[in-house]
This record gives sequence, structure tokens and C-alpha cells, in this order.
Amino acid sequence: MSTERRLGPISHRIMIYAFSAILTLLLTWAIEYVLRDIGDIQGPNWEEIEEESIGSELLNQQQEFEDKRKAIVGQISNETENQRILKTSMGSSKEAMEQLLGLQRLALEKNVKPTSDQQNAMAESQTLYLANQKQFQKANDQIANLTNQQRQLQQEIDVVSKKIDNQSNQAREEYRSLEQSHQWKTAGLKLLVVIPLLIGTTWLLIQKRKSNFAPLIFAGFIATCIETGIIMHQYLPVDFFKYILIGVSILAVIIILRHLIRLASSPQKDWLLKQYKEAYRKWLCPICNFPIRRGLRKEVDWSSRKLKGAIPVWQKEEDNSEQPYTCPSCGQTLYERCGDCQYIRHSLLPFCEICSGQKEMG
Repeated sequence: MSTERRLGPISHRIMIYAFSAILTLLLTWAIEYVLRDIGDIQGPNWEEIEEESIGSELLNQQQEFEDKRKAIVGQISNETENQRILKTSMGSSKEAMEQLLGLQRLALEKNVKPTSDQQNAMAESQTLYLANQKQFQKANDQIANLTNQQRQLQQEIDVVSKKIDNQSNQAREEYRSLEQSHQWKTAGLKLLVVIPLLIGTTWLLIQKRKSNFAPLIFAGFIATCIETGIIMHQYLPVDFFKYILIGVSILAVIIILRHLIRLASSPQKDWLLKQYKEAYRKWLCPICNFPIRRGLRKEVDWSSRKLKGAIPVWQKEEDNSEQPYTCPSCGQTLYERCGDCQYIRHSLLPFCEICSGQKEMG
């Protein structure tokens, strides 16, 4: 009885491949959730580092100066608005005086003495104009004084701000160092989870790749490879990751080429058996690919593409297919007598097609 692994119907194989892909996706999600929880570990706090590095004294001093500056700006704005109102009042007083002067000039031309009401109105307008002008000048002096205070205060603010900027730069460097250390620590914890899984699935893949549960191992291997690549791409520098990716690709290609070369030079039993089956099916010598010409196939023109190895059914000649056959090109025995039933069997295949007798393959 054959010990070869049964493949099953194609629908069953498709279901195995589909569920293996689903399992790969689920394992990837599961590993990603674990790694995400590791990535949620609290890192350095920028506000705490900034406050500790700068100190509350400088910050309070800066805030105090800013409050004073805002108060001075508000006072300047108020004085400016007061000047605008005084300027409007002065303009009204000046206009009234000009009108009164015009009336007095007309009266003098007519030798008419201005009335007491006109003289009083003229005096009130002059008094109001002078009072407004005095207040306007006082506001102007106040604005100049406040502006000078603002300039001096701004210089003090600049000094304090410069000190704070220097301290902030130091705090920023410290924060960057702590953040980088936290990133490396997080990456290390994630790799401590993924690397053992990758090593374990790789070992299982090498040892059990031909077992019936190989799809499960492949699913775990692919999931861990994906997550390992994501971690390396996330935490390692781009240039460093580029060299790692190229190095891993080169290593993978070398391993595959080495495996293929070993199969070609010293193939394994399963690989040889597969090669022999394919050659017998095509009626070619499994060793040298020379056409097998025995029985009715002896006179077939193998160079004709139309025949494609077909047996000419009209040809009637003595069938000598029940005799042992040796390849005339390389001398390999291709058909021999079975040790159990004495019928002719394939010499390079493990079972006799007549009695199912098994032959030990070298």
C-alpha cells in the first residue's frame, strides 16, 4: 500500500488553502493586538520635563511681564481713544469760534457792537478749546510715557524669553533622548514577543514542512514574518531597514538556490520519485530523457509534433512490451521482471502495477 501523502479532492484542498489564509490573517491580528498593547506603555511627558527644566520662576516672571505689557497696551489704547474724542471736541470748538469770529467781523464792518451773548459764547468756546487742547497734550504725554514703559518691559520680556528658549532647547534634547530610549525599549519588548515566535515557527517549518499540518505552520510563520517586518520598519531608521531588507532577501534567495542546486545534484527520494513518474508518463527515460521505444511505440516518430507520443493503433507488429527494457542511450534498466509476480514492471517506481509488490528504492 502506498505511504505517499494523500492530497484529497480539489475542493477540499481549496478549503484548506482558504482557511490557512484566514488563519494567517487572524494570527497577524492577534500578534498585532499584543504588540499594540506594548506600544501603549506611557512614555516621557513633555510638559513635566519642560516645567522641570525651565523652572516655575522664569515662567511666572514671563507671565507677569506679559500681563504688565497687556495692561500697558490697554492703557495706550484708552489714551489713544481719549485723544480721538478730544480731537473731535477741539474740532467742534474751533468751528464754533470761527463762526463767531465771522459774525463779529460782519458786525464791526457795520459798526455794530457784538452782543453779550456772542461775547460769552466766544469766551466759552475759547475756554473749551484750550481745556481740550491741554487734555490732548496730557494724553499725548501719557502715551509717550506708556510707550517708553512698554519698550523697557519688552526688553525684559526678551531677556526672559531668551533664557526660557535656552532652557526649552535643553528640555527638548532631554525629551528627544528619553523618547528615543522609550522607542528602543518598546521595540525591544515587541521583538521579545515576536522573535521567539519567529524562531519557533521557522524551526517547525524546517522540521514539519512535509507533515499534514504544514498549512498551520505556514500560517504562523507568515504572520510572524509580517509583524517582524512591520516592527523593523516602524522603529529602525530607513537606511538601516533598507540594508536589513536587502540582506534578508539575498539570504532567502541564496537558501532557495542552495536547495534547488542540492535537489539537482543529489535529489531526495520524493523529488526523484516525482521526476521518475513524470518521465514515465511522457515515455521518456527518467535518467537521460531519451524516448522509450518499446512495444508499439518502437516505430513512433518522436520528432513529429502532431503525434505527441500517441500510439499508432493501425500498426500491427509483434508486441515485445512484456520483455525487460533498458534505455539504449544511458543503459539504465527501465522495465524489469517483478520479483513477486514475474510480470514486467517499472524498475524505477516503488510498486508493481500487477501485484502491488513494493520495491525498496535506493
